[in-house]
Amino acid sequence: MISRIGMVMASAALFLSAASASAADTYAVDTVHSSVVFRVKHMNVAHFYGRFNEFSGKITLDDADPSATAVEMEVKVASIDTANEKRDQHLRSPDYFNAAEHPLIAFKSKSARAVDGGIEVTGDMTMHGQTREVKARIEITGKGKGRGGSSLVGVASTFTVKRSDFGMKVDENALSDEVTLMLGLECVKK
Repeated sequence: MISRIGMVMASAALFLSAASASAADTYAVDTVHSSVVFRVKHMNVAHFYGRFNEFSGKITLDDADPSATAVEMEVKVASIDTANEKRDQHLRSPDYFNAAEHPLIAFKSKSARAVDGGIEVTGDMTMHGQTREVKARIEITGKGKGRGGSSLVGVASTFTVKRSDFGMKVDENALSDEVTLMLGLECVKK
């Protein structure tokens, strides 16, 4: 009798752990309906904004367990767009990103935890050939269904990095060391 109860308990535990493991959903970033934008201070006077036009990524979310959140993103440096082609070429040059040698900016999360109003994700960010640990707070901005019935989730994140942390030359009289990244992502369930 005890062994039969033990088997039932073990089966129930296995079933429940399998159910919670499958509660995480993976979403692909819909690049048509998403933005990767940055803000940097110019000449210690005013901010200017730019964006990256080519990027990809995926996000795994589990409503019941925020620590199961996982984020992977890649951004093509050559797709930088500040609405000024001369400036964009300069930003792609060895003076800044050196896009020919370092064509991607990548982020891959290592851990996540619930924080007030969102999820704090810690991960490795690689830019300009150097990898540093970065923390970013993400917020789920909405959930819904697409026109074809696909499940959608909106994710927003704003965080700041220092260019010098990634071995980039810094001339505070030109562009500030700190750059704020702003992501507005619409993601489609895989």
